[in-house]
Amino acid sequence: MARKTHVQRPSLQFTKPSTPFRDASLCFIACEGSKTEAQYFAFSFLQHARVKLEVIPSENGCSAPVYVLDGLKKAVKKYKLQKGDTLWLVIDRDRWPYPNQIKEVIHKKIQKKPIQLVVSSPCFELWLYLHFAEMPLEGIPKSKEIEPMIRKLLGSYNKANLQEDDYREHVRFAIEQSEKSRIGSDELPINPGTTVHVLMKTILAMKPKAVCKVLP
Repeated sequence: MARKTHVQRPSLQFTKPSTPFRDASLCFIACEGSKTEAQYFAFSFLQHARVKLEVIPSENGCSAPVYVLDGLKKAVKKYKLQKGDTLWLVIDRDRWPYPNQIKEVIHKKIQKKPIQLVVSSPCFELWLYLHFAEMPLEGIPKSKEIEPMIRKLLGSYNKANLQEDDYREHVRFAIEQSEKSRIGSDELPINPGTTVHVLMKTILAMKPKAVCKVLP
């Protein structure tokens, strides 16, 4: 009878991946406001399984640019950033008229990734207005003047209760109008102006092409 030979099988080695797998790009958006911006960036037409928007509204009235930056840092601590992830601060110019207050957060980085700054002058509501009308030719002295401008176009407006259907069909138009903004020597938009289009184009570019084609 032939003698059986024992074959030693190599032991399998399992190593824990250094970075947890995820197939969605993260887009962190820290906002100066606590309601309006957070509502807008939560709209369903901006969401997709391949893109995860992490919106960080301001808390307890702490809306100065440095506090918005602190909120962003706290949120990012939960993750190990990967290729394709982006970091954003969304700031209003009217509340921080002196460039140095905003420049404190320019060119900052988290986990070696640059933080990109979005500024609206006078305020984020200008971006909402641009969904329905062209960029105003004259400056808007106070942010509270934009609300009645939006209300006149929509018939009603409540910044604490944005209606997604009002904006869904006009995103491309808003981007076109926002791109008309003039940028000053201090790297900030001149009133009236906003750089929200930069963030929006980034979000849309992160979505699969098939999804982007069906967006208005």
